[in-house]
Amino acid sequence: MVLVLAVVVGLIYGIFYFLKRAGAPRDDGVRFIRVLESRPLAGSKHLHIVEVGNHVLLVGSADNAVSLVTEISDKETLDGIRLKASEVQPRPGTFSELVRGLFGRRPGENHGPADGGSRSGSSSFMKKQRERLKKLL
Repeated sequence: MVLVLAVVVGLIYGIFYFLKRAGAPRDDGVRFIRVLESRPLAGSKHLHIVEVGNHVLLVGSADNAVSLVTEISDKETLDGIRLKASEVQPRPGTFSELVRGLFGRRPGENHGPADGGSRSGSSSFMKKQRERLKKLL
């Protein structure tokens, strides 16, 4: 009973984690304005490093105000910020892409009867998942 409760709590935590990640803003390919990094401060106050064209700005935001803190103009600092921002992994675009990624499917692959695939592929997947669950219990 405790094991089942732990599994249910783990599933709930996992669902909230993936919903939070899937609901985050995504990059739509337009590169004129980019948020390079954001840091929360006390309450609903945040600091954002924003790149607008060739300018990098440090912006503060609160509940009903956004204000420019400073423009970053030091070449070494700019290069470091841009290097760190380029290392960030891109997030999946939509929730369905996130779910496909979890199950090893790529966007555009045909895996179901609606896509012209066979039911035997999905049933074998379900059988494998059941076997995995039986091994865990």
